[in-house]
Amino acid sequence: MEGKVRSLIIFVVVLLLFGCGSRKEKATSDGFSADVESLVVFNKFAVMERTGPYKDIGGAIADLMSRLQQYNVPIAGKPFAIYYNDPTEVSPESLSWAVCVPLNTNANVDSGSGIKTVNLPRSLFAYTIHSGGYVDIAQKYDQLADWIEEHGLMIAGPALEFWLSDGDVPTESMRIKLGFIVAAAPEIDEDETEELEYQEEEDTSAETIPGG
Repeated sequence: MEGKVRSLIIFVVVLLLFGCGSRKEKATSDGFSADVESLVVFNKFAVMERTGPYKDIGGAIADLMSRLQQYNVPIAGKPFAIYYNDPTEVSPESLSWAVCVPLNTNANVDSGSGIKTVNLPRSLFAYTIHSGGYVDIAQKYDQLADWIEEHGLMIAGPALEFWLSDGDVPTESMRIKLGFIVAAAPEIDEDETEELEYQEEEDTSAETIPGG
């Protein structure tokens, strides 16, 4: 659990996008657009981690907001979600995720509330805007992952998303900002690439068939 919280200190900075200047998104030939922003700390966040289906996130947000109200903790923005697992690779009951809410800098959270608070460092966030609720949202994540690789970056954390629309808008009108914390991809020179390819070929030729 401690490792997950340490990772969270890096990854939940997505909500800081509300306070950062946004550059015009870069469009690709197929109409997909994405961009990268530098996020700067100016607040702290309340965090609740959960395990189970992603469909339970709405209830978890309600629980977090209720606890914050119960303990008179002032909030400073809209809640958002962090997704640690790919739902196509992990069973629903084993999915790990977290819901978060930005807090006023001077906010104190009672230790008995079951809520953690974190302060956040500077980070980079690669994102795109999705319209239409969760229809075809998996495809948008796939496009963004390809875009990140094409631009010399690598995914350095889980998926994050927050909602640009109010909760009472029709599903088809929902707008979601989604993305990943990213870092520059390591460069490999041609000699290193040739050496890796040679090692791969050598390893393959040395394989034996069990029972042979």
